Amino acid sequence: MGVNNCGSTTLLLELKLHNNNLSGNIPSEIGQMSRLLNLSLSANNLSGSIPEQIGNCTQLLDLNLSQNALVGNIPSQVGNLPSLETLDLSQNMLESKLPLELGEMKSIETMNLSHNRISGSIPKSFDHCFSLISIDISYNQLEGPLPNTSAFQKAPFDSLRNNKGLCGNVARLRPCSQS
Repeated sequence: MGVNNCGSTTLLLELKLHNNNLSGNIPSEIGQMSRLLNLSLSANNLSGSIPEQIGNCTQLLDLNLSQNALVGNIPSQVGNLPSLETLDLSQNMLESKLPLELGEMKSIETMNLSHNRISGSIPKSFDHCFSLISIDISYNQLEGPLPNTSAFQKAPFDSLRNNKGLCGNVARLRPCSQS
């Protein structure tokens, strides 16, 4: 889609193009779809990084970019989406650390970041992410203590497994040292 014919797409409410063999990058023009409520580009061959302009889609309730070949970091702008309830970035090649903005999301209920290469510790901001019901951070490079919210504390071990060194008072995780 060219930049010139993007004008008509600003009224789009849903864009579901999952499982379509799409390749290439997610265009930065995605940010012009400011009324978008639901964006699903999962199960394609998309590569490159997640465009920061996705933060302009301030009405988004559901964002699913899973099962692609996306690289780079999770843009902090994703954490500034005020209405986002479901975020699925699983099964990509996303790296770097979790932006602290992700833990400041007021409406987020379900977050799946599993099967990536995310490293570092989980930001302290997640201690106040009270709307979160379900989290999956398995198969990453995360380490350090789990946030003290029920989504993490009651998470099944399968949602936490295969990380570099997560610790906490959760079944089959090692306890954090008191130092």
